[in-house]
Amino acid sequence: MKKHINTKSERCVHYRGLSKYGEDVATCEAGRVYEEVMRPLTAEEQANLDERQRSEYPVECPEQFGILRRLPCFSEEVGKIDTCPDRRFPTSKEIAEREAEVKKHLEGYAEARGEIIKQIKAAGNMSKDVVGSIKCPVCGGKLTYTRAGAYNGHCETEGCLSWME
Repeated sequence: MKKHINTKSERCVHYRGLSKYGEDVATCEAGRVYEEVMRPLTAEEQANLDERQRSEYPVECPEQFGILRRLPCFSEEVGKIDTCPDRRFPTSKEIAEREAEVKKHLEGYAEARGEIIKQIKAAGNMSKDVVGSIKCPVCGGKLTYTRAGAYNGHCETEGCLSWME
């Protein structure tokens, strides 16, 4: 049995995590409420809750325990949980497109960070906290950065580079 989900190919394209994003309940991008599509705890799972889990997650609210294992959003649950009509896993083409997008983003981040370090070194500020900007290597916009022990950067172009270390 796998311990975790390794790739985006193993989870539904609509899954966006369990945050509520300002809503009353956690939903996926298709609008499904997670608590409505997950399977209930089995009797065996309830019996196996250790004392800490029982005190944190009383049997009256089992929806709070083991939620990821009970959602239909993950491929290892295919055939075991068929509770969501919107469940769809990415195609090979979608996976390849996403991998290319991530690669481009990581290369842009590495290039930007290298340019930031070069600029800070040239100014003789390697031992100081610094705020500055460079031309974004991905889109050509203005990328503002700070360095206070770690490097943080944010491009002015929506959806472009933005990171915190």
